[in-house]
Amino acid sequence: MKRYNTRFWKITLALLVSAALTVSAFAPAFAEGAAGNGNGENILHYWSFDGNLDDASGSLGLTADDAYFDNEGKHGKALDVINGSPASSATIPHGTVNGFTMGAWFSLNSGATEWSIIMSKGDTSDTRADRFQVHIGHASEDVGGGYLLVYVPAVGPTMSHEEDGQFVPYDTWTHVAVTFNGASLKMYINGELAIEKEAVGQLDESSRSMNTVTVGALNHDGRSLAFDGLIDDAFYANYPMTAEDIKAAFAGTDDLNAWAKGEKTIVPGEVVRPEEPTEAPSEATPEPASSEPGEAKGQIFFWPFEYTTEDMSHLRLNIDTEESVDTYVDGKAGKAIEADCTLISDLLPEGFSMTEFTVALWLKWSENSNGTYTVPFAVSGKETAHHFEIYYTIDDDNGKLAFYGTANGLNVEKIADVVRDEYFHVAAVNGPDGFRLYLNGEEVYKTKQRILMNGLGDAEDFISLCGLNDRSLTCAGEYDELVVACYAMDAGMIQKLYSDPAGAREDIMKLVESQYPEGYVAPTAVPEPTATPTAAPATATPEPAPTDVPAETEAGEQTDSTADPGKDGGKTDGKKANKWVVLAVISGVVIAGCAVAAVLLLKKKK
Repeated sequence: MKRYNTRFWKITLALLVSAALTVSAFAPAFAEGAAGNGNGENILHYWSFDGNLDDASGSLGLTADDAYFDNEGKHGKALDVINGSPASSATIPHGTVNGFTMGAWFSLNSGATEWSIIMSKGDTSDTRADRFQVHIGHASEDVGGGYLLVYVPAVGPTMSHEEDGQFVPYDTWTHVAVTFNGASLKMYINGELAIEKEAVGQLDESSRSMNTVTVGALNHDGRSLAFDGLIDDAFYANYPMTAEDIKAAFAGTDDLNAWAKGEKTIVPGEVVRPEEPTEAPSEATPEPASSEPGEAKGQIFFWPFEYTTEDMSHLRLNIDTEESVDTYVDGKAGKAIEADCTLISDLLPEGFSMTEFTVALWLKWSENSNGTYTVPFAVSGKETAHHFEIYYTIDDDNGKLAFYGTANGLNVEKIADVVRDEYFHVAAVNGPDGFRLYLNGEEVYKTKQRILMNGLGDAEDFISLCGLNDRSLTCAGEYDELVVACYAMDAGMIQKLYSDPAGAREDIMKLVESQYPEGYVAPTAVPEPTATPTAAPATATPEPAPTDVPAETEAGEQTDSTADPGKDGGKTDGKKANKWVVLAVISGVVIAGCAVAAVLLLKKKK
């Protein structure tokens, strides 16, 4: 019996070794790509753009409306965004708790101007710390190129002005890589460390809809500020790469391919996790909003449209109706003006500031001269760095409320529904806590990012109703109770403007009258203004560029931030799981065979 047991175990051992060899022979084929890059959750994605949008790791292919590949890339072909479209990923299955790396080769086209996005991730319509991007800014033919810049809110005021970045000339291939490790941001240019900045905050996690990457545009809509040039060999990792690995990525594409495919191990750089605070921050209870009027906190203008387009304020920012018929109809609080072309105000007075503002009005949209977009209210020309507009997109009798601020590219569509031939009240409030948009007294959009309105003083600085300042995108209809204040009104006042138009008119007039240094004088008396408004010189120097980037000049080119699903619709993970199931079945069959063989041998010996 002992002899039989010894022989049994020898046979069993031999069969188990055979099973292990079988499994090891199959394992590499199944394991390839499953671990990403050999480091568990540390994943590197690499897009070569050699005629496709595939990710070498096999897990995050990009999609584009109209991908176009130029044959004159840095290595083979390159993504041409201007002649095609930007490319965006599906939701990334991992976060950024360990920092990130993003990089690419790029070549800026001759004649490119202002801003072009190379790569971006997170909610690029906001300033929260889940946003980061690398881009070209301040490009112009005068200097023959642009400046390589980075925006990461977690690092505070990052590289946004010419002196913060590095100049890159037109038609020149340049390699850029940006890393963030929780403590500092580093920008490498052509393989060498060029700029390092300390972090001032943590890198937050993106919401699922914003946990995506876009090559060639802002990530929140996948279209804004499309890169004017070529992009090649883009890569993204959810960890900071080391200086040595950045240099290797600059030197060629072999390592990027191998790291992404898991054929070569890449070791992440140092990750610094911020210490947890010893005490929870105190949360002060905010004062309740009040709708009681008092002293105006800044300049305020008011147009009740009672058979006149005169402003009730002492500065008399009247609206010109020369090119339209002065037709007045029953409105929300007395009369309203019916307009079929753009109404333009006087030039904004010298010293006028809209760093903070409130815009509120009643309107009934009846028709528009453009098939897609229509603008009921705007401040300043679109070519200025301080343009703001309320607009909506049109689909037959239905519209979607939207807004746009040029200076920091804050442009959001499809916020709320509006219907043709029905009165609605809209209010925009820009203050210390950010920007808010209200429809019929209810907040429908808010962001911590403020609309930047510095630099007023150009010849295009006036208010327009029923269209843009150049009289395009007209929004024919009825307008009533227009309020423009150079400060942020509270939510209580906004609600009252909607729910009690007549009572709100009385409150607004008290605010208007409180500004008069020598007592209020009604416009019908045609008083001399306290200070004669004069336009600032047309050569006034605008404020420096903001930390964010301006959006394109055409209204409504951006959409909401809903991310589309990726090409594989999540099938990649399923394929990997299926491979492991097959591998487990093979292993089970081999091991079961071992057991059966052992039993038969024992029976034979007996």
